[in-house]
Amino acid sequence: MLSLQMSISQAGMLMSLTTLTTMSFNFIGGILSEKLGTKLTMGTGIAIITVSQITMSMVNSYFIAAFLRLLLGVGIGIATICLIKAVSEWFPSKDLAMAQSIQATGWALGNALGLFLAIPLAQSLNIGWKGAFLSFGVSSLVLNFIFWFLFKESHISLHNKSDLQRQSNEKMSSLLKVKELWILTIGLSGAFSSSSIVMTWLPKSLIDVGWSDIYAAQLSTIIPLVGIPANLVGGILSDRWGKRKPLIGVSAIFLILSYATLLIDIQGTLVWIAAATSGWFNFFFIGPLLAIPSELPEVGQERSGVFIGIVQMLSGIAGFISPIAVGWMRELTGSFVFGFAFSSISSALLLIPAIFGRETGWNRPNKAKDN
Repeated sequence: MLSLQMSISQAGMLMSLTTLTTMSFNFIGGILSEKLGTKLTMGTGIAIITVSQITMSMVNSYFIAAFLRLLLGVGIGIATICLIKAVSEWFPSKDLAMAQSIQATGWALGNALGLFLAIPLAQSLNIGWKGAFLSFGVSSLVLNFIFWFLFKESHISLHNKSDLQRQSNEKMSSLLKVKELWILTIGLSGAFSSSSIVMTWLPKSLIDVGWSDIYAAQLSTIIPLVGIPANLVGGILSDRWGKRKPLIGVSAIFLILSYATLLIDIQGTLVWIAAATSGWFNFFFIGPLLAIPSELPEVGQERSGVFIGIVQMLSGIAGFISPIAVGWMRELTGSFVFGFAFSSISSALLLIPAIFGRETGWNRPNKAKDN
Protein backbone atom coordinates (compact mmCIF):
# COMPACT_ATOMS: atom_id res chain seq x y z
CA MET A 1 0.00 0.00 0.00
CA LEU A 2 1.36 3.42 -0.99
CA SER A 3 4.67 1.73 -1.92
CA LEU A 4 5.42 1.48 1.79
CA GLN A 5 6.56 -1.61 3.64
CA MET A 6 4.38 -2.00 6.73
CA SER A 7 3.94 -4.62 9.39
CA ILE A 8 0.47 -5.95 10.22
CA SER A 9 0.37 -3.74 13.33
CA GLN A 10 1.36 -0.63 11.36
CA ALA A 11 -1.32 -1.31 8.77
CA GLY A 12 -3.89 -1.72 11.54
CA MET A 13 -2.76 1.55 13.09
CA LEU A 14 -3.05 3.37 9.75
CA MET A 15 -6.63 2.15 9.32
CA SER A 16 -7.59 2.96 12.91
CA LEU A 17 -6.29 6.53 12.84
CA THR A 18 -9.24 7.59 10.71
CA THR A 19 -11.63 6.03 13.21
CA LEU A 20 -9.96 7.94 16.05
CA THR A 21 -10.50 11.40 14.57
CA THR A 22 -13.85 10.51 13.01
CA MET A 23 -15.37 9.82 16.40
CA SER A 24 -13.63 12.75 18.07
CA PHE A 25 -14.82 15.22 15.47
CA ASN A 26 -18.38 13.89 15.53
CA PHE A 27 -18.62 15.74 18.83
CA ILE A 28 -16.82 18.84 17.59
CA GLY A 29 -18.88 18.85 14.40
CA GLY A 30 -22.07 18.78 16.46
CA ILE A 31 -20.98 21.88 18.35
CA LEU A 32 -19.77 23.71 15.24
CA SER A 33 -23.04 23.00 13.40
CA GLU A 34 -24.92 24.85 16.14
CA LYS A 35 -22.58 27.84 16.06
CA LEU A 36 -21.88 28.09 12.31
CA GLY A 37 -24.87 26.32 10.77
CA THR A 38 -25.14 22.82 9.36
CA LYS A 39 -24.40 23.75 5.74
CA LEU A 40 -21.13 25.60 6.37
CA THR A 41 -19.89 22.98 8.84
CA MET A 42 -20.75 20.00 6.66
CA GLY A 43 -19.30 21.63 3.54
CA THR A 44 -16.07 22.23 5.40
CA GLY A 45 -15.97 18.58 6.42
CA ILE A 46 -16.40 17.40 2.82
CA ALA A 47 -13.63 19.80 1.72
CA ILE A 48 -11.27 18.30 4.31
CA ILE A 49 -12.08 14.82 3.00
CA THR A 50 -11.25 15.94 -0.53
CA VAL A 51 -7.90 17.47 0.41
CA SER A 52 -6.82 14.48 2.49
CA GLN A 53 -7.69 11.91 -0.19
CA ILE A 54 -6.02 13.75 -3.05
CA THR A 55 -2.90 14.48 -0.99
CA MET A 56 -2.76 10.83 0.11
CA SER A 57 -2.15 9.86 -3.51
CA MET A 58 1.10 11.84 -3.53
CA VAL A 59 2.95 10.68 -0.41
CA ASN A 60 5.58 8.02 0.22
CA SER A 61 6.10 8.56 3.94
CA TYR A 62 4.30 6.47 6.55
CA PHE A 63 4.15 9.39 8.98
CA ILE A 64 2.65 11.75 6.41
CA ALA A 65 0.19 9.04 5.42
CA ALA A 66 -0.75 8.64 9.10
CA PHE A 67 -1.34 12.39 9.41
CA LEU A 68 -3.54 12.37 6.31
CA ARG A 69 -5.58 9.46 7.67
CA LEU A 70 -6.14 11.52 10.81
CA LEU A 71 -7.17 14.47 8.65
CA LEU A 72 -9.57 12.27 6.69
CA GLY A 73 -11.25 11.29 9.94
CA VAL A 74 -11.67 14.96 10.85
CA GLY A 75 -13.62 15.57 7.66
CA ILE A 76 -15.70 12.40 7.95
CA GLY A 77 -16.54 13.09 11.59
CA ILE A 78 -17.73 16.63 10.88
CA ALA A 79 -19.72 15.71 7.77
CA THR A 80 -21.47 12.64 9.18
CA ILE A 81 -22.72 14.26 12.37
CA CYS A 82 -24.08 17.22 10.40
CA LEU A 83 -25.95 14.85 8.12
CA ILE A 84 -27.47 12.95 11.06
CA LYS A 85 -28.46 16.21 12.73
CA ALA A 86 -30.00 17.62 9.56
CA VAL A 87 -32.13 14.50 9.05
CA SER A 88 -33.31 14.69 12.68
CA GLU A 89 -34.46 18.25 12.05
CA TRP A 90 -36.05 17.66 8.66
CA PHE A 91 -38.29 14.66 9.46
CA PRO A 92 -41.04 14.01 12.06
CA SER A 93 -40.69 11.18 14.56
CA LYS A 94 -43.05 8.85 12.69
CA ASP A 95 -40.70 8.85 9.68
CA LEU A 96 -37.41 9.44 11.46
CA ALA A 97 -35.99 5.91 11.64
CA MET A 98 -36.61 5.38 7.93
CA ALA A 99 -35.06 8.76 7.10
CA GLN A 100 -31.96 8.00 9.15
CA SER A 101 -31.78 4.59 7.50
CA ILE A 102 -31.84 6.16 4.05
CA GLN A 103 -28.98 8.53 4.85
CA ALA A 104 -27.01 5.65 6.38
CA THR A 105 -27.62 3.71 3.17
CA GLY A 106 -25.48 6.24 1.37
CA TRP A 107 -22.54 5.43 3.62
CA ALA A 108 -23.07 1.71 3.14
CA LEU A 109 -23.21 2.16 -0.62
CA GLY A 110 -20.07 4.27 -0.54
CA ASN A 111 -18.21 1.63 1.47
CA ALA A 112 -19.31 -1.10 -0.91
CA LEU A 113 -18.30 0.88 -4.00
CA GLY A 114 -15.00 1.85 -2.44
CA LEU A 115 -14.05 -1.72 -1.60
CA PHE A 116 -15.21 -2.98 -4.97
CA LEU A 117 -13.46 -0.30 -7.04
CA ALA A 118 -10.25 0.17 -5.06
CA ILE A 119 -8.23 -2.64 -6.65
CA PRO A 120 -9.46 -2.05 -10.26
CA LEU A 121 -8.72 1.67 -9.93
CA ALA A 122 -5.28 0.99 -8.52
CA GLN A 123 -4.46 -1.41 -11.34
CA SER A 124 -5.89 0.70 -14.17
CA LEU A 125 -4.07 3.92 -13.20
CA ASN A 126 -0.73 2.11 -12.81
CA ILE A 127 0.19 3.97 -9.62
CA GLY A 128 -0.88 1.36 -7.10
CA TRP A 129 -3.17 2.26 -4.23
CA LYS A 130 -2.42 5.93 -4.84
CA GLY A 131 -4.68 5.74 -7.89
CA ALA A 132 -7.62 4.70 -5.73
CA PHE A 133 -7.04 7.59 -3.31
CA LEU A 134 -6.77 10.05 -6.18
CA SER A 135 -10.01 8.81 -7.73
CA PHE A 136 -11.88 9.02 -4.44
CA GLY A 137 -10.54 12.53 -3.82
CA VAL A 138 -11.67 13.80 -7.22
CA SER A 139 -15.10 12.23 -6.67
CA SER A 140 -15.35 13.98 -3.32
CA LEU A 141 -14.47 17.29 -4.96
CA VAL A 142 -17.32 16.93 -7.46
CA LEU A 143 -19.77 15.97 -4.72
CA ASN A 144 -18.76 19.00 -2.67
CA PHE A 145 -19.74 21.34 -5.52
CA ILE A 146 -23.10 19.57 -5.80
CA PHE A 147 -23.61 19.83 -2.04
CA TRP A 148 -23.17 23.62 -1.93
CA PHE A 149 -25.84 24.08 -4.59
CA LEU A 150 -28.44 21.65 -3.25
CA PHE A 151 -28.22 21.57 0.56
CA LYS A 152 -30.73 23.66 2.53
CA GLU A 153 -30.63 24.51 6.23
CA SER A 154 -33.65 23.24 8.18
CA HIS A 155 -36.00 25.78 9.72
CA ILE A 156 -35.16 24.45 13.19
CA SER A 157 -31.44 25.02 12.68
CA LEU A 158 -31.96 28.58 11.45
CA HIS A 159 -34.51 29.49 14.11
CA ASN A 160 -32.69 28.10 17.12
CA LYS A 161 -29.08 29.01 16.28
CA SER A 162 -28.85 32.15 18.43
CA ASP A 163 -30.69 30.57 21.37
CA LEU A 164 -28.46 27.51 21.24
CA GLN A 165 -25.31 29.63 21.31
CA ARG A 166 -26.46 31.37 24.50
CA GLN A 167 -27.42 28.12 26.24
CA SER A 168 -24.65 25.86 24.95
CA ASN A 169 -22.66 25.32 28.16
CA GLU A 170 -25.72 24.77 30.33
CA LYS A 171 -27.27 22.26 27.95
CA MET A 172 -23.99 20.44 27.44
CA SER A 173 -23.76 19.53 31.11
CA SER A 174 -27.40 18.45 31.14
CA LEU A 175 -26.80 16.04 28.25
CA LEU A 176 -24.15 14.23 30.25
CA LYS A 177 -26.80 13.44 32.86
CA VAL A 178 -29.07 11.66 30.40
CA LYS A 179 -28.91 7.91 31.13
CA GLU A 180 -29.35 6.95 27.48
CA LEU A 181 -26.14 8.74 26.53
CA TRP A 182 -24.11 6.20 28.51
CA ILE A 183 -26.31 3.26 27.59
CA LEU A 184 -25.98 4.00 23.87
CA THR A 185 -22.25 4.58 24.30
CA ILE A 186 -21.78 1.10 25.76
CA GLY A 187 -23.86 -0.51 23.02
CA LEU A 188 -22.13 1.29 20.18
CA SER A 189 -18.72 0.56 21.69
CA GLY A 190 -19.42 -3.11 21.13
CA ALA A 191 -20.83 -2.58 17.65
CA PHE A 192 -17.98 -0.31 16.52
CA SER A 193 -15.34 -2.59 17.97
CA SER A 194 -16.62 -5.76 16.31
CA SER A 195 -17.36 -4.20 12.93
CA SER A 196 -14.03 -2.36 12.70
CA ILE A 197 -12.16 -5.59 13.44
CA VAL A 198 -13.97 -7.55 10.76
CA MET A 199 -13.91 -4.80 8.12
CA THR A 200 -10.18 -4.27 8.70
CA TRP A 201 -8.95 -7.84 8.99
CA LEU A 202 -11.40 -10.18 7.26
CA PRO A 203 -9.74 -9.66 3.83
CA LYS A 204 -6.29 -10.33 5.29
CA SER A 205 -7.51 -13.43 7.12
CA LEU A 206 -8.90 -14.79 3.86
CA ILE A 207 -5.63 -14.09 2.04
CA ASP A 208 -3.78 -15.91 4.83
CA VAL A 209 -5.69 -19.11 4.03
CA GLY A 210 -5.08 -18.89 0.28
CA TRP A 211 -7.68 -16.52 -1.18
CA SER A 212 -6.60 -14.10 -3.90
CA ASP A 213 -6.56 -10.36 -3.12
CA ILE A 214 -9.45 -9.62 -5.47
CA TYR A 215 -11.60 -12.53 -4.25
CA ALA A 216 -11.03 -11.56 -0.61
CA ALA A 217 -11.99 -7.94 -1.37
CA GLN A 218 -15.12 -9.07 -3.18
CA LEU A 219 -16.30 -11.13 -0.23
CA SER A 220 -15.62 -8.23 2.13
CA THR A 221 -17.72 -6.01 -0.12
CA ILE A 222 -20.73 -8.14 0.81
CA ILE A 223 -20.79 -6.60 4.30
CA PRO A 224 -21.61 -2.98 3.29
CA LEU A 225 -23.50 -4.13 0.18
CA VAL A 226 -25.96 -6.21 2.18
CA GLY A 227 -26.22 -3.29 4.58
CA ILE A 228 -27.95 -1.17 1.94
CA PRO A 229 -31.33 -2.96 2.02
CA ALA A 230 -30.87 -3.72 5.73
CA ASN A 231 -30.76 0.01 6.48
CA LEU A 232 -34.03 0.59 4.69
CA VAL A 233 -35.83 -2.45 6.10
CA GLY A 234 -34.76 -1.63 9.66
CA GLY A 235 -35.97 1.95 9.40
CA ILE A 236 -39.29 1.05 7.79
CA LEU A 237 -40.05 -1.70 10.31
CA SER A 238 -39.17 0.54 13.24
CA ASP A 239 -41.43 3.37 12.06
CA ARG A 240 -44.30 1.04 11.18
CA TRP A 241 -44.03 -0.85 14.46
CA GLY A 242 -43.42 2.30 16.49
CA LYS A 243 -40.56 0.73 18.45
CA ARG A 244 -36.76 1.09 18.41
CA LYS A 245 -35.37 -1.33 21.02
CA PRO A 246 -36.45 -4.73 19.61
CA LEU A 247 -34.61 -4.16 16.33
CA ILE A 248 -31.44 -3.28 18.23
CA GLY A 249 -31.74 -6.45 20.30
CA VAL A 250 -32.31 -8.71 17.29
CA SER A 251 -29.28 -7.17 15.59
CA ALA A 252 -27.08 -7.88 18.61
CA ILE A 253 -28.05 -11.56 18.71
CA PHE A 254 -27.36 -12.17 15.02
CA LEU A 255 -24.07 -10.25 15.14
CA ILE A 256 -22.89 -12.46 17.99
CA LEU A 257 -23.73 -15.56 15.96
CA SER A 258 -22.27 -14.30 12.67
CA TYR A 259 -18.88 -13.41 14.16
CA ALA A 260 -18.79 -16.71 16.04
CA THR A 261 -19.33 -18.46 12.70
CA LEU A 262 -16.01 -17.04 11.44
CA LEU A 263 -14.32 -19.12 14.13
CA ILE A 264 -15.81 -22.27 12.64
CA ASP A 265 -15.23 -21.84 8.91
CA ILE A 266 -13.30 -19.17 7.03
CA GLN A 267 -12.83 -21.01 3.76
CA GLY A 268 -16.16 -22.59 2.81
CA THR A 269 -19.80 -21.62 2.49
CA LEU A 270 -20.20 -20.52 6.09
CA VAL A 271 -17.86 -17.55 5.66
CA TRP A 272 -20.16 -16.14 2.96
CA ILE A 273 -23.17 -16.61 5.21
CA ALA A 274 -21.35 -14.99 8.14
CA ALA A 275 -20.29 -12.01 6.03
CA ALA A 276 -23.82 -11.48 4.70
CA THR A 277 -25.40 -11.85 8.15
CA SER A 278 -22.96 -9.46 9.82
CA GLY A 279 -23.43 -6.99 6.98
CA TRP A 280 -27.20 -7.07 7.35
CA PHE A 281 -27.34 -6.68 11.13
CA ASN A 282 -24.50 -4.15 11.32
CA PHE A 283 -26.82 -1.76 9.50
CA PHE A 284 -30.28 -3.06 10.45
CA PHE A 285 -30.32 -1.23 13.79
CA ILE A 286 -28.74 2.06 12.71
CA GLY A 287 -31.91 3.93 11.69
CA PRO A 288 -33.82 3.03 14.87
CA LEU A 289 -30.83 3.83 17.07
CA LEU A 290 -30.15 7.20 15.43
CA ALA A 291 -33.82 8.12 15.87
CA ILE A 292 -33.65 7.72 19.65
CA PRO A 293 -31.69 10.87 20.68
CA SER A 294 -33.99 13.44 19.03
CA GLU A 295 -37.02 11.63 20.52
CA LEU A 296 -35.71 11.92 24.08
CA PRO A 297 -37.44 14.91 25.75
CA GLU A 298 -34.16 15.95 27.42
CA VAL A 299 -32.41 16.14 24.05
CA GLY A 300 -34.81 17.06 21.25
CA GLN A 301 -34.09 17.71 17.60
CA GLU A 302 -31.92 20.76 18.12
CA ARG A 303 -29.49 19.00 20.49
CA SER A 304 -29.40 15.60 18.79
CA GLY A 305 -26.20 16.41 16.89
CA VAL A 306 -24.18 17.12 20.01
CA PHE A 307 -25.72 14.13 21.83
CA ILE A 308 -24.87 11.69 19.03
CA GLY A 309 -21.46 13.32 18.67
CA ILE A 310 -20.65 12.61 22.32
CA VAL A 311 -21.88 9.01 22.02
CA GLN A 312 -19.85 8.34 18.87
CA MET A 313 -16.74 10.05 20.23
CA LEU A 314 -16.74 7.90 23.37
CA SER A 315 -17.71 4.64 21.69
CA GLY A 316 -15.24 5.29 18.88
CA ILE A 317 -12.38 4.65 21.28
CA ALA A 318 -13.19 0.94 21.06
CA GLY A 319 -13.32 1.12 17.27
CA PHE A 320 -9.86 2.71 17.28
CA ILE A 321 -8.15 0.31 19.66
CA SER A 322 -9.65 -2.99 18.54
CA PRO A 323 -8.08 -3.39 15.05
CA ILE A 324 -4.68 -2.45 16.46
CA ALA A 325 -4.97 -5.03 19.23
CA VAL A 326 -6.11 -7.72 16.79
CA GLY A 327 -3.26 -6.92 14.39
CA TRP A 328 -0.80 -7.22 17.28
CA MET A 329 -2.31 -10.55 18.31
CA ARG A 330 -2.09 -11.74 14.70
CA GLU A 331 1.64 -11.08 14.69
CA LEU A 332 2.07 -12.91 18.00
CA THR A 333 -0.11 -15.93 17.24
CA GLY A 334 -0.22 -16.06 13.43
CA SER A 335 -4.02 -16.22 13.55
CA PHE A 336 -7.07 -13.93 13.59
CA VAL A 337 -9.00 -16.29 15.87
CA PHE A 338 -8.60 -13.88 18.79
CA GLY A 339 -10.06 -11.06 16.74
CA PHE A 340 -13.15 -12.91 15.59
CA ALA A 341 -13.78 -14.27 19.09
CA PHE A 342 -13.51 -10.76 20.52
CA SER A 343 -15.88 -9.46 17.82
CA SER A 344 -18.51 -11.99 18.83
CA ILE A 345 -18.18 -11.17 22.53
CA SER A 346 -18.15 -7.38 22.11
CA SER A 347 -21.28 -7.50 19.95
CA ALA A 348 -23.16 -8.60 23.06
CA LEU A 349 -22.79 -5.04 24.41
CA LEU A 350 -25.40 -3.96 21.86
CA LEU A 351 -27.92 -5.80 24.04
CA ILE A 352 -27.46 -3.12 26.74
CA PRO A 353 -29.51 -0.38 25.01
CA ALA A 354 -31.99 -3.02 23.81
CA ILE A 355 -32.64 -4.15 27.39
CA PHE A 356 -31.96 -1.15 29.61
CA GLY A 357 -32.59 1.82 27.32
CA ARG A 358 -35.79 3.82 27.13
CA GLU A 359 -38.23 3.08 24.33
CA THR A 360 -38.87 6.28 22.36
CA GLY A 361 -40.96 5.10 19.39
CA TRP A 362 -44.54 6.25 18.98
CA ASN A 363 -45.80 2.86 20.22
CA ARG A 364 -43.87 3.09 23.47
CA PRO A 365 -45.36 2.31 26.90
CA ASN A 366 -46.58 5.28 28.96
CA LYS A 367 -46.66 7.52 25.91
CA ALA A 368 -49.27 9.80 27.39
CA LYS A 369 -47.21 10.21 30.55
CA ASP A 370 -44.07 11.04 28.54
CA ASN A 371 -45.95 13.74 26.65
